[in-house]
Amino acid sequence: MRAGTGPPPSTRPKARKDWSWGSSPQGGVGKTTIATNIAIGLGKVAPMGVVIVDLDLQFGDVASGLYLNPEHTVTDAVSAAASHDSLVLKAFLTVHPSNIYALCAPRSPEEADDITPQQVSRLLEQLAEQFQYVVVDTAPGLPEVGLAAMEQCTDVVWVTAMDVPSIRGLRSGLGILRRLDLLPETRHVVLNMADAKSGLSVQDVEATIGAPVDVSIPAPKPSRSPPTAAFRSCRTAARTRPSRDSSNWCHGSILPGAPRRKRSCTAGWWSE
Repeated sequence: MRAGTGPPPSTRPKARKDWSWGSSPQGGVGKTTIATNIAIGLGKVAPMGVVIVDLDLQFGDVASGLYLNPEHTVTDAVSAAASHDSLVLKAFLTVHPSNIYALCAPRSPEEADDITPQQVSRLLEQLAEQFQYVVVDTAPGLPEVGLAAMEQCTDVVWVTAMDVPSIRGLRSGLGILRRLDLLPETRHVVLNMADAKSGLSVQDVEATIGAPVDVSIPAPKPSRSPPTAAFRSCRTAARTRPSRDSSNWCHGSILPGAPRRKRSCTAGWWSE
C-alpha cells in the first residue's frame, strides 16, 4: 500500500493507497518468504517507510521468517486504544534491521477468533496513512480477514508451487475472486520451486490458471554442504537481506507503475 502524494489535500482527489497483498490457496508454497522479500526489497527504496503485516492470524510465520521476537502483535494493534490513536498503533510495531517495520501474528491461535474483518480494515487504513508501502501476508485460502484486506489493495501477488494441487487451487481461487469482482487490475503470479523435472511447464501453469506467470523461481539445487551448515547459512542471510533476485524483481515489478514483464529469479534465501 502506498499513501497518495500530490497537491494539497484541499485540491487533490482522494488519495490512492497502494499496497501488496500476498496469498495462495495452498500452504507451504513459499508465500511468506516471498512477502518478506518484497517488504525488505521495498525497504531499500523507502527506508522506514514500509510495514509488513502478518494476517495469517492463527499460524503466521512472518516473525520467524524475519527472526523477530515481537513484544506486540496484531492483537494489540486492533485494540480500541490503537484504533483511535495512530501513535499508539506505531508503538506496537517491531523494527527489523533492514529498516522496515513488522506487525506479527498473534502468539496464540485462539486470539485470532477475536479479530474481525472490520478491525483489520481499520488497521490497514491507519497504516496506509503512516507508511509509503504496506505489504500484507495472508493465510492460505480465502478467509474473511484476507478478503477484507484485498478489498483495499492495489497490487496482489499470487504464489503457487509447480504441483497439481497448488495450481488447481490457484485456478479455483482466481475464479472465485473474478466472480466477486475483487481482483485488482495490478496482479502478479509467482511460480515458486519451478522444476522442469516435475513434468509441467510454465505454459501448462498459465493455461490452467488463465493468467500469465510473471516470475518463475527455480527450485534450489541440492547443497553440497551438510544440512546443518546450509541451514545456518540460510538463517544468517534471512536476518538481514532478501534474495538478490527477488529484491530486484520487487523493484522492477511491484513498484507502482512498473511495466508487466516476465522474470526468472534464483530461489529464496539461498541466493548470495
